[in-house]
Amino acid sequence: MTRQRTDEHRPSAIEPADYEYRWAFDTAGDIGPTAARFEAALLGSATSVYRSARRCDHCGAHLRYAVVYEHTPTGEHVCTGILCAENTMRVPNRMALRVKRLRALTTMRRERRRRKEAAENRHPRATALLGNYERQGGSNAFVADVARRYRRHGWLSDRQAAAVLRAVERGVPRGRGADAADLRRRERGRALHEDGKVRKVEDGVYLVEGSDGGKYRVTLDPENCPCPDSEKGNKCKHVYGALSAEKGEGAVGGKP
Repeated sequence: MTRQRTDEHRPSAIEPADYEYRWAFDTAGDIGPTAARFEAALLGSATSVYRSARRCDHCGAHLRYAVVYEHTPTGEHVCTGILCAENTMRVPNRMALRVKRLRALTTMRRERRRRKEAAENRHPRATALLGNYERQGGSNAFVADVARRYRRHGWLSDRQAAAVLRAVERGVPRGRGADAADLRRRERGRALHEDGKVRKVEDGVYLVEGSDGGKYRVTLDPENCPCPDSEKGNKCKHVYGALSAEKGEGAVGGKP
């Protein structure tokens, strides 16, 4: 079972105005005496969640480039990665952070509408089928999955559109080739969640431990993962693991 964070550095509670920048360094190189001093401060910090320059106290991701901040209410030090430093810690205050996130959500929804309009113009038959498929209770798992993703994100490639039309016209459930590989990814993702390797960072964002020991920051809206399999255009096992956690398909042996 994943641990529910209650610290004040978590994404849902952080107040950016309470942090002062102190230092940044590459943890993989010769960090030098100043960085070594801050790293030692993190090890003894009562405020830092992970007490390490290799984990982000904000989102929990493993990192290489560490940015150290002083938490001014306590005088203790915390560490973040570059992305959290840029997107969260440099925002003036919590209200500005909420505005920034709201703007990002508005931009994402606008992009989704734009993608759907482009897909409807390019593939009118396929998008019409997908728009009605879930409401009509279609039984083809492949088409249902494409329909869900299209509804949520507005994505529809030429190959997906052609495959949807073939599958619906034939009326034959697909169970080999690409679908079989996708089923394996789904099963592996569920196993990651059941093994306690999926941890919620914030709403719609999860940190998933891969089979290689690496950690991947997965978002669900839109679905995105930085792993090699996802970069090939596949819905990877890390995304499926995060979806399994989102649906509450209970983990059985999770890490504390």
